[in-house]
Amino acid sequence: MSEKTAPEDTVRLGKLMAASKMFDALMRVQTQKNNCRSAYTPLLFALSHKDGMLQQELAQITRLSAPTISITIKNMLSDGFITKERDAEDGRSVHIWLTDKGREMNAKMQDSVLLIEEICLDGITAKEIKQLDRLLEKLLSNLEKEVGTEFSYE
Repeated sequence: MSEKTAPEDTVRLGKLMAASKMFDALMRVQTQKNNCRSAYTPLLFALSHKDGMLQQELAQITRLSAPTISITIKNMLSDGFITKERDAEDGRSVHIWLTDKGREMNAKMQDSVLLIEEICLDGITAKEIKQLDRLLEKLLSNLEKEVGTEFSYE
């Protein structure tokens, strides 16, 4: 066994994968509790930071594929969470805006994320949280070097 595949490395990655799966499970519970589709959350969060983004920007920021973004936008329009408007200068581009209903759902989901964060960080000191943030940034940077920044989370 090479140094890179030592048993403790496998356990560490297993823990990371388990944490990711548990986080996803908690998010699914919260989205169901809030009567929100899980696919909506990344778009709600992105639009809450910059409302009126172009559809292409949403795909880039959320790292979701163009077909997934299109389907999610169609469903969010149908559910009344967003509106869309063609760009006045470039009719091919479409801006996406949160509605009041979308902003209300975003607030609920933000509260849910804070609850999950409290669960995840229970018993961890502020110093350890800062260290965790630095380590996660390094981990993400390393992964992006390998798979590229165009990687989709799907």
